[in-house]
Amino acid sequence: MQNKVKNWLCDEGLALIMAWRRDGKTKKEVADKLIGVSLATLEKASKAHEDLRMALATSKEGADALIENVVFDKASAGDLKASEFWLKHRAPEKWGKHNEKSKSSQENYINLADMINNPSKRE
Repeated sequence: MQNKVKNWLCDEGLALIMAWRRDGKTKKEVADKLIGVSLATLEKASKAHEDLRMALATSKEGADALIENVVFDKASAGDLKASEFWLKHRAPEKWGKHNEKSKSSQENYINLADMINNPSKRE
């Protein structure tokens, strides 16, 4: 194995490789452009080093799915911040912060809640 790959087997190097893969870089891009070795060399090194194999196994889709599941679990369990985050990003047309319709809908919800809580304000 080339020394270039050995230099990447430290915690910081593996973290960068994982981050590049999460950002959507292919294994070939990581090998050629970022580390400076051939894909074959990187693949050979990954067979010998579990940490490198795990870092390379990371994918953009996999990372996104993992985080999505965590946010969903928290939102489902009643975490209000997670619920707000989930709604704003899954249905921005309805719950988005920068949507005027969303603002008026939220104001309507607040006004309705206020009317229910304070019957004297009903007209």
